[in-house]
Amino acid sequence: MPNASITSSAVFTNNVPSSAFRGFGAMQIVLGYESQMDELAARLGMSRTELRERNFLAKGDLLPSGEPLGTCVEIAQTMHRAVALLGEPPPPSGPGR
Repeated sequence: MPNASITSSAVFTNNVPSSAFRGFGAMQIVLGYESQMDELAARLGMSRTELRERNFLAKGDLLPSGEPLGTCVEIAQTMHRAVALLGEPPPPSGPGR
């Protein structure tokens, strides 16, 4: 990512950290960014899986901070298995859906 710029600051607040009561807590936003990925793929004339594969990280890739990713990433295998088991999503069942 040659054009990444990262700036950070450590601050002290009196707010305690919080998260979801159950589960990881990111599920609400996942619908939004996954829908954006589907829309991008459609506009680029690519399959949903191809666009995602182009953006997957792999062991050894450099992160925006410049440090290499040292762990194994199995996201491609996970996606292919999920698509094989679930199939492609059906088209919307009505207008505006």
